[in-house]
Amino acid sequence: MTTPQVSVVMPCRDHGRFLDEAVDSVLAQTVRDVEILVVDDGSTDPFTTELLARYDRPRTRVLRTPPRGPSAARNAAVAESRGVFILPLDADDRLRPAFLERTLARFAEGSPVGIVDTEAERFGENAGPWVRPVFRMPHFLLGNTIAPAALYKRADFDRTGGYNANMTRGWEDFDFWLSLVSLGRVAERVPEVLFEYRVRRGSRSDLLTPADWRRCYVQLVRNHPGLYAAHPQILPRLALRTALGRAV
Repeated sequence: MTTPQVSVVMPCRDHGRFLDEAVDSVLAQTVRDVEILVVDDGSTDPFTTELLARYDRPRTRVLRTPPRGPSAARNAAVAESRGVFILPLDADDRLRPAFLERTLARFAEGSPVGIVDTEAERFGENAGPWVRPVFRMPHFLLGNTIAPAALYKRADFDRTGGYNANMTRGWEDFDFWLSLVSLGRVAERVPEVLFEYRVRRGSRSDLLTPADWRRCYVQLVRNHPGLYAAHPQILPRLALRTALGRAV
């Protein structure tokens, strides 16, 4: 069995009505050496469960897990993956055809680059450019600026131990990027709009309360104490954000 270049891991909990768009966007990539792992993270929506029970798309496998959340679903998918590179992609988002070609080109032997995303646009209930600062330490410790769809190496996933299950309120992707930064990796961004992020009411990020923000920040510091201790200059702003439960 040959090793694919990229494994796309796609948790899906009750997102069946969007799934074909996400999968089609991967199958349309100019890079063809790709496998897709869709993880049914305990869906209860009848349409989604029926769709996944008979889902049959090229280069796509469906895994089923109990409803343990996005971290566990992604870890389960990566454990079953065979790719040299991993791309997390939510089941309601989309890639443009050159995404993998452009992001793969940013990795080079001996380079510290370990995470590559692209410029992005929002679509759905709010459309338009998604403007984000580029990765810059130590400012990155204050808030995630990397898109949820960003390419990284499977070998680096193995070194970190994967996504932390204790990020129960969200931000598991931010926490994982911090794990890669702890390995000495840096992030780069391709200056083209190649990722499309769906905005919809009722999403996890839409439901975060100030108390959730505070819990997330506290857990990040607990998960990465050495990283935060190495940059004491950001601690006053971090303390303020934690106290207020929002970005300042």
